[in-house]
Amino acid sequence: MLAGYTARFTGTDRIHILGETEVTYLASLDAKARSKTLQAFLSYELPCVIITKGQEAPEGCSCWPATKAFR
Repeated sequence: MLAGYTARFTGTDRIHILGETEVTYLASLDAKARSKTLQAFLSYELPCVIITKGQEAPEGCSCWPATKAFR
């Protein structure tokens, strides 16, 4: 989903894990592309997003608490 293929994305009833690969991918994007990717990801009603290994949320995720009920 983060790479942009959303035709078969059925994630609205699933927990989403952002592991090292996903966080590294997001960090590799320029700010505009990262923002676009995160906006697309967050446009879905996701029940839960977990960031593993004690990693920091990717840059641009500071909007999550303001736009969704993240805890």
